[in-house]
Amino acid sequence: MIQLTEQYVTTEAEKKAQEFSNIDKNQIRKFYDDFKLIERRITENQQADDKWFEKEILPHIKFVKSKIAYSAGRKSGNKFLVSKGFKEYMDKQIDLIKTISDFNNFMMHYQAIIAYYTYYSEVGSSDTSNRNFQQHRSR
Repeated sequence: MIQLTEQYVTTEAEKKAQEFSNIDKNQIRKFYDDFKLIERRITENQQADDKWFEKEILPHIKFVKSKIAYSAGRKSGNKFLVSKGFKEYMDKQIDLIKTISDFNNFMMHYQAIIAYYTYYSEVGSSDTSNRNFQQHRSR
């Protein structure tokens, strides 16, 4: 069961975004896109309930674990596509998904991770640029 709490979509998501900062954003987005396709299937079904979800949707969600494992075991150059820590964290989160509500809460969490990840990757690069700009102006 995944409870939607303020901490789950803020503090915990921000911490995970920082931990995953060494992963290419395309890799993080790729799995999010997989989950978005699954989410669309749920929203398109007007009769969606937890029984239907367990039978028709949950296997697709669990299958994403294998895709993450593949990326965690695959290298580009001399670097793994995703870290072991990312794989382990996502495995735990996916294992907690049992209902539509759990999945929706997980999706908010994952979206928050991506948002914080983007913020830190952009702020990190712009902070350096701003510092260089300020130093140049003060000369």
